[in-house]
Amino acid sequence: MECISCEKETIDGTKFPCPKCKKELFRCDKCRNLSIEYKCECGFKGP
Repeated sequence: MECISCEKETIDGTKFPCPKCKKELFRCDKCRNLSIEYKCECGFKGP
């Protein structure tokens, strides 16, 4: 899957729904552990 933060393909990570629009997002473990910002298509930004 592609990480929403770094856009790299990986299988190590977490799927979760966007708090605003409920679209399924995926973040790799590295970006999640470093709290790298992500932005959903709906405009929601998270740490």
